[in-house]
Amino acid sequence: LKFRNFKPETLKHFELGYVSEVKLEKKSGGYFQMYERLVIPIYQNGIKVGVSLRKMRAQDNPKWFHAPHTMETGQIIYNIDNCIEDAPIIVCEGMFDVWGWYEAGYTNAVCTFGAHVTKEQYRMLLRTGKDLIWSFDGDVAGITATKNAIEMFKYKATQWVINFEEGQDPGNCEIEVLQNLYKNKEKVR
Repeated sequence: LKFRNFKPETLKHFELGYVSEVKLEKKSGGYFQMYERLVIPIYQNGIKVGVSLRKMRAQDNPKWFHAPHTMETGQIIYNIDNCIEDAPIIVCEGMFDVWGWYEAGYTNAVCTFGAHVTKEQYRMLLRTGKDLIWSFDGDVAGITATKNAIEMFKYKATQWVINFEEGQDPGNCEIEVLQNLYKNKEKVR
């Protein structure tokens, strides 16, 4: 399987899959079909709690769908189970951002499923006791999310920021660019 410029080892590590057709349950009851979707498993505390389905065709909507419909992504931090003890946590918006950091050699990247940190994600990150590195996208939503996260964790965690240029995010950066951005991260004072 090939996706973007990710290495086969990365796709295998994160268990990327594909379905040509899948039948899913609606929140309101009943079922619907989705076609040609990438499938990414989501684990929490060592248990597979669901999957994210990412569209492959431009005309398909929604871009992302999380299943089962009962799974609350605001109560999950993607990849937190793989974070090692002695390294800070890099917090990103999306799963492909985590993969970008992984390929750059930083295995402690996690994502919040969007440009925000929910109350439950806040509690989960705080419980780790680790330094936090904010790595949200270089757009208005990412900049706003970074400011909000810094304020949320003020006086509670050592924080760093990685600043991306407009339109840039960890999932679309070259490995050397990410490594350089990490080396030049800014400590929050």
